[in-house]
Amino acid sequence: MRYLRAAAAIVAMLINVSAAAEDNSADTAGYLCDQCASTTGNQIYCLGYLKGVLDTVNTEVAAKVRTPFYCAQPGTAMSDFKSVWDKYCALHPQDREVRAASAFASAISETFPCAPPDAKTGR
Repeated sequence: MRYLRAAAAIVAMLINVSAAAEDNSADTAGYLCDQCASTTGNQIYCLGYLKGVLDTVNTEVAAKVRTPFYCAQPGTAMSDFKSVWDKYCALHPQDREVRAASAFASAISETFPCAPPDAKTGR
């Protein structure tokens, strides 16, 4: 029975994601704000999206394709990143049509700024 409930939740999530994929609004900050504010299974979508952006950025930084634009402390929890996103949604309702990944990048760079490079060492 437990597996049946889990399977039903996954199917419901996939239907929701599939329906959203047909609509370009699924890539907007407004859509992600709504998913993250939901009290249903959409939290999985929300956290997965945020984690995907973080993983992409961190991989690009590690590969030296991108310079770091946010500097969270090691061990910062996903719940902290979600709180940053929730606060951004509340403070920036005018950004609902902005791409979600760009808006989240702005949110984390404002919350976890990197120190400017040292003039002597360049680090």
